[in-house]
Amino acid sequence: QIEEMYLRLPLARISQSSGGMELGAVRGAQRPGPMTSIVVRRGVARLADIRAHIDLSEDQALRRPLVIWPGAALHLELGEVLTLSRPDGACLLNFGHLRSDGATVRSAGAQNARIPRFRPFVTTSAEGVLEVTGGRFEGLGFGQTHKFGGLVLLKNALMPSRLPSFVRESAFHDTGSVFVHGVAGVEVSGNRFHAARDVPVIVDAADHARVLGNLFDSNAPGNAIRVLNGAKAAVVSGNVVLGGEK
Repeated sequence: QIEEMYLRLPLARISQSSGGMELGAVRGAQRPGPMTSIVVRRGVARLADIRAHIDLSEDQALRRPLVIWPGAALHLELGEVLTLSRPDGACLLNFGHLRSDGATVRSAGAQNARIPRFRPFVTTSAEGVLEVTGGRFEGLGFGQTHKFGGLVLLKNALMPSRLPSFVRESAFHDTGSVFVHGVAGVEVSGNRFHAARDVPVIVDAADHARVLGNLFDSNAPGNAIRVLNGAKAAVVSGNVVLGGEK
């Protein structure tokens, strides 16, 4: 089941996990008119289902935020491309189950005229689960709080996820960070990070994270990997860092 929802409701769920900072920028980046999002409310949706229910830009980009509601799922398959329109304020908020097997998620379009610093992002929060294998992510992430910083996992202590999340064998280009905040057992392995605009991998207050066998091949600002704020039992092994300011 796919329907429309007022955007403030899913953004309020994000604020329960990480506060209200940057929410105004997401709202401000939206097109004039009703501030609505497209929501996968029940069942398992495919990219073709999403496209059948939405208005696309000329370059086939999604022009509104896409939300996966708790209990629902979006599966992106090999070779599929989900394009998020930067000038229209598009993004992906996952509170359900997002699985990508060889798909691309990318930003497209010119600078957002209302909030120039805005870029599309993929953020998983509350009880959401993220499973990525062989994906590609391009041009994602903005903000100083990291919750919309690229490919993001945020914990809500009242709504823990039932399955572990992972990002494996994927490529990141011109993206901010893979940011893990408070979510236990996340695996980030075998990925390649190129031209990162922020620290490529950040593990923040998250226990038992595994950052394994990744390649960092460009001059990212700062360190390639940071483990912060009381994160426990992290394993950082087999990574190759070929550049970076620090």
